[in-house]
Amino acid sequence: MKLKRLFAVSVLLVSMVASIADAAQWPKQRFVQMQSDAKSSLCIAVADALASAPKDVYGRLFKKLRDRQTRIEDELPIGKVTFLPPLTRPFKTIDTKGVERTFHVDYYHLDADNDGSAEMLMISSGGRGPAGDGDTLYLLAHDPSSLAQPVPNEIFVDVALEIGGPKLTFYTESGTFDPAYYIYPFAFQDRNYLLLEGNRIEDLKYLVVELVPGTGIVSRCRL
Repeated sequence: MKLKRLFAVSVLLVSMVASIADAAQWPKQRFVQMQSDAKSSLCIAVADALASAPKDVYGRLFKKLRDRQTRIEDELPIGKVTFLPPLTRPFKTIDTKGVERTFHVDYYHLDADNDGSAEMLMISSGGRGPAGDGDTLYLLAHDPSSLAQPVPNEIFVDVALEIGGPKLTFYTESGTFDPAYYIYPFAFQDRNYLLLEGNRIEDLKYLVVELVPGTGIVSRCRL
């Protein structure tokens, strides 16, 4: 049985290496300039949704959209925008020595780059910014959500794109976006986007970005 599992791991790793060119379509971005078309239908729809969206006691979307205890379990339509639910499930992994482990993963499963196929976006929180919090979103190069378990450890560290304060700064000539931002995927007119919410409670700001294959992370709205 162990030999069969190790063989399966080897086959999967070979397939991961063979498809590494697919992950290479994302350019390395350390800085992304914030741009905004305030009159676009996208920006107007997001602004309207934010005006009526349920907030936590700090005025943020976090409790309703991301907290494990109170977050949404299904899609949440607000006006013309639909916020997408995060998932949590255990994954069994196996290393090259055949050692198995189980850990719980917070993630989204959606067509993040609007190319017609769903991806797995693993998300983690904590440890950045003046409030000691913030998100990092990892778009995995390979989607383990539909694979038979255990899956090789390597599949969770083979990241095609990373979005988070330590690795990605959004800026204008007048300053930068709060590095401890929260990230909420949403849909608008059959396309998926990411809403970034600044973590400075006294001055909440929002940024809408789109993942464009071959181009990278593109800013669409600053609210």
